[in-house]
Amino acid sequence: MSNYLKSELYRLVRKKAFYFFLAICMLGPLIVTLLTATTGGELYANTEFAFKSAMNMWSLVFIIVPIIVSFLVSDEFTDGALKNTVAYGITRSTVFYGKWIMELLFLGISWLVTYISLTASVFLLLQNNGTTHFMDFTASIAGVLPLVLAALTVSHCLCFLTEKPLPHLVSYALIIIALPELYFMFAHGIPAWREIVDRVPLFPYAAANDFFWMKSNGLLLCWIIGTAYVLLAFLTSARWVKTKEFK
Repeated sequence: MSNYLKSELYRLVRKKAFYFFLAICMLGPLIVTLLTATTGGELYANTEFAFKSAMNMWSLVFIIVPIIVSFLVSDEFTDGALKNTVAYGITRSTVFYGKWIMELLFLGISWLVTYISLTASVFLLLQNNGTTHFMDFTASIAGVLPLVLAALTVSHCLCFLTEKPLPHLVSYALIIIALPELYFMFAHGIPAWREIVDRVPLFPYAAANDFFWMKSNGLLLCWIIGTAYVLLAFLTSARWVKTKEFK
């Protein structure tokens, strides 16, 4: 596994798209902060508004997750690359879990770059209203992290099972984003159903939008549900990946 991870890391750092993505992570928050500073006025051009807005944008991470997975995994299904990798003596399990580890690494680096860029640009360019909202934003990372890991793992498993980008993205959108909306639609008139999601973060995307970690025992529940998603995704797909005939 260690040799495979080293090989994958070497491939990653040689991809131009990797640095392009990190550039977006760094410049995106800076550009938004500059626009806020020039057009926001006294009401919006301050650190309180910036960090509150950042907390309301956690849903964007769930949209970026399948893009990261596709970027790192899709090339395994081109021109029989996975078959060739296995032929060289690398097991499917090594590829399957090794790619997941690389996705975690890529996500972590991107997250860190974005966080540093956002924090530095907000405090340097906007009026400082204190650190209260900055601390709230930073603390929210601990709550949203297990929910994002759940989405990442689901996306990873779907990518291996579907092989192609479009089915992967469609199935991910249905499971992670559309399913919560359908549940809330049908549960609208059934108080017992709505109470379930009010007490337990069943859906990572919806829980992130609702700041579920701020509720009583919410942080613990987010980590429990996030871990459950990861384990369930691997349990339902790992054996299939080992036996599936890849083209």
